[in-house]
Amino acid sequence: MRNPEKEAMEAEIEALLLQEADPAPLALAIAATILALMTWVSPLL
Repeated sequence: MRNPEKEAMEAEIEALLLQEADPAPLALAIAATILALMTWVSPLL
């Protein structure tokens, strides 16, 4: 099942990771990944 919100989030994360590895965007990307995983996994629980 496709989740447009999750795909958009992943695209944002990829864009952040392609930038220079500044600690702030990297931390933001990690937080966004965790948030995306939580929102994706929570309905399955």
